[in-house]
Amino acid sequence: MSGSVFTPPAIVEVPLRKLVVSLLFFFLGFTLEAEPQTALPQHVSILQLIATPERYDGKRVAFEGFLHLEFEGNAIFLSQNDYIHRISKNSIWVVRNAVLNAKYTRINSHYVMIAGTFDAANKGHMSSSSGALKDITAVDTWPALVSSTK
Repeated sequence: MSGSVFTPPAIVEVPLRKLVVSLLFFFLGFTLEAEPQTALPQHVSILQLIATPERYDGKRVAFEGFLHLEFEGNAIFLSQNDYIHRISKNSIWVVRNAVLNAKYTRINSHYVMIAGTFDAANKGHMSSSSGALKDITAVDTWPALVSSTK
């Protein structure tokens, strides 16, 4: 491409204090609808849930991914590209509840961090996903640390 120069993405610094406070509220279950929990969820990768679902069955977990909510298609995907190309085995079905519904507008079709109880047997609508997250206690958008510059 003649005349165009590639500019690498700029790193947008997220104030450390803001990030720490956000994570603290997230892990403490900052929603009023949720009942108090005795233990913090285990932070895992969505890949761990997909590859070894039996290891996390019935356990409280927290992980990041691309969340999309729609009729018969509530799932959190490994990436936005997996959602776009409908690679549903790279997703975890999401059982909607009041915590999720209260934040629908802000979280739908965004990367999020989410916490709940993993259910390895529930594969969602038409068994298309690789497990399910139920009894969701916390969800919020995951801050973008990299943004492209123009």
